[in-house]
Parts: sequence; C-alpha cells; structure tokens
Amino acid sequence: MNWFNKTEHVCDTYEVLKQQLAFVQQQNQYLLDKLLNPIQSGSPENAKEEESKPLVPKHIPWSVKRQMLEEEDRAKAKVIRENLERERESKVNLNKIKEDIKDLETELGVLPVEDLKVDNAS
Repeated sequence: MNWFNKTEHVCDTYEVLKQQLAFVQQQNQYLLDKLLNPIQSGSPENAKEEESKPLVPKHIPWSVKRQMLEEEDRAKAKVIRENLERERESKVNLNKIKEDIKDLETELGVLPVEDLKVDNAS
C-alpha cells in the first residue's frame, strides 16, 4: 500500500513466519479432527486396535502367580476326581450287571457264557 507516499516494506522473515503459522494451524486442525472423530476419519486398522485384548502387566507378583497356579491345580484335581468316581461307578454297575446275568442264568438253567467259551475251546 501506498499511504502518504510511503511504500510498505514486507520483511521476508515475516512471510516465512506467516506461512509456518498457517501450516501449524492446519496441522492442529487435522489432529483435532482425528482425535474428535477417530472412527470416521480413521482406517479400519485403527478400529481393530481398539478392540484388542486388555493390557496385562508383564510382571506378575509371585503371590498372585502362586494363587493362579493353585487354582489351576485344584481345577485339574477336581476333573481327575470326577473321572475316577465315574470309573468306579461304571465298574460297580458292570459288576452288578454281571451278577444279575449270572442269577438269571441260574434261574433259567442256562450255562454261563464263560463256560460256553471254555467248552468250545476244548
């Protein structure tokens, strides 16, 4: 501008600073948009990262780890105990069934199955 016959001198550093300020303002606006609207403006990879597993500390105190191990051992022992009880029940039921069959064979006067196998073998 030319006011009162004076020319306006624009400093080069002023222009550089003005450009840098505009750039920083544009960057700030972009970052604010990203923070305020992460899913809309973000890629699908960013959305997957949010759904990831919760953070677990790398170092677990020994007392906590011991409790976890003891709980696992108790659960394993319970399963083993239940399996043994099922096996015992099945053996008891099998023995009872064998006795019932023998009683029925004696009532009917039929030779037991074991005797038939022995007779056929000779």
